[in-house]
Amino acid sequence: MNLASSDPLEVLEALRQGANARLATDGDFTSPEGDDVRAIEVAGPGVVHPAHVGWVAECLGRPEASVVLALGELGEGNGVSAITNALLKVDTPARLRGLGVRAAELVIRRVPVLPGQQRANVVEPVAGGRSVLSPLNAAYQDLLRHSRTVATLIELDGPEIIVESRALNTERAFERLLALLRGQGHRFSPQAQPNTDPPTPDQLVVAPARSGPPVSSPTRAIEVRLIGTTALIRFPVALARIDLESGSFSVQPFAGAGFATINEAEAVFCDGSRLSVLNLASHEFVAESKRLPTRVILGACCGVEILDTASRTTALLPGPLASSGYDVAISPCGRYGWLEIAPEADEVGVFSVETIARVCHVWPHATLGTPVIDDDPGEGHDGTLRALVRLDDGSFRFVYGNHLLSGDHAHELPDGATAASFDSKGSRLALVDASHLIVCALGPAGEPTRVARWSLDTLHAHLVADHLDFTDTGLDAEAAMGATGTITTLSRLTAAELSERVFFNEDPNPEALERLLAQARATPVGNRLRPA
Repeated sequence: MNLASSDPLEVLEALRQGANARLATDGDFTSPEGDDVRAIEVAGPGVVHPAHVGWVAECLGRPEASVVLALGELGEGNGVSAITNALLKVDTPARLRGLGVRAAELVIRRVPVLPGQQRANVVEPVAGGRSVLSPLNAAYQDLLRHSRTVATLIELDGPEIIVESRALNTERAFERLLALLRGQGHRFSPQAQPNTDPPTPDQLVVAPARSGPPVSSPTRAIEVRLIGTTALIRFPVALARIDLESGSFSVQPFAGAGFATINEAEAVFCDGSRLSVLNLASHEFVAESKRLPTRVILGACCGVEILDTASRTTALLPGPLASSGYDVAISPCGRYGWLEIAPEADEVGVFSVETIARVCHVWPHATLGTPVIDDDPGEGHDGTLRALVRLDDGSFRFVYGNHLLSGDHAHELPDGATAASFDSKGSRLALVDASHLIVCALGPAGEPTRVARWSLDTLHAHLVADHLDFTDTGLDAEAAMGATGTITTLSRLTAAELSERVFFNEDPNPEALERLLAQARATPVGNRLRPA
């Protein structure tokens, strides 16, 4: 069997050997054995062998360069599916029929796998660690997982552009496998443990940072979450908890960590390597969690990073997103991420999107996209509003920009929101703009109906110090709020405590600091929002 041959007839014979072979599973690659030929079933459009490109071009009446381009790039109407679908419909040229070739055979549905004895794992597992695959077994497994992704997307009736993108990944995985079979190197070096840069500290759950850097927009909401009748809003250096029935709220200093997951009892935040757990009953951060998430999607620039809370290690997600610079929007439960779901570690010790037990990708509605702006920084860096939730029936609702998308339905939302979130059931949506918190109930098709609209003016008064006199203090309002988070916190400090927390631009005047703190103590701040 010579699947790596450049002779198209030899390749075709090798493919025919795998036509009736037993289907391979992950176990065949983690513990390869036996002398029988097995096969990987390729879902969806299938793949095309590079040795057959000339025959494919002959069957379709296209230049070879055009076929190569279609199999290597994602383009509308010109991808893997376009080539394979055409091959299934076209009449085979007489010359090829004379060679015993049928056009439909050029669409590979089963890739034969070398017997286990010929591809043993040459890298022994580290004692006590997970087994490590050889590059060849890892390449076979990579092809299998890409194919599973395509099959699941088709089963879930995923958007055509996403199915086509994953089909292209399958074709590339197939070509990487062929390169390995030809002895042309491998895609990556096996490793026994996930990447750990930076390493997670020994203590996983810690108290959150009490201060942050100077902030120019302290009242700009960064994230919001709904849980029962409560809304949590994260600002640059503060966290607010709002009772949606009465409008009463509390606010406390908080910086440097984003939402990881939330349930009825706790909200868990992550700063990139450590977790902070907020008890929702006492509104205090605790040292131990009742229900830590197994894995936390950290988001990334040029990749997606995952924190495994069991091993306390981090890993960078390889694959298509590793060079795309996507932001990651996290669902309220913390399980589902925009474009990706937190995967499990594969057998070579890295995290791969193809290892997900059930792949559920989502994508913006075809008529919606990232707005084109001057010096466009790219998808994921443009500030486009994102939120995501998976419903009980397996479908998704998500916010992209000022649209709410639910199945085939799209609903327009108010402009200007800086944070959005569904509740865990997808039955309500919270939006926060410059001055309001809006809560909408969602109908069967996702249609939003506003049920509450609160003015945030009273809450914002806790977060700004522009009204205070900073003359001769050696600092400004941004530095003061960055160090303290709230006016209430600032008012409780002594001059000496404030000096310990903040970096001064110049030596402060003690009398000026006392005057500043006295003004903070005299500042009236409420604890109830006004309906708007």
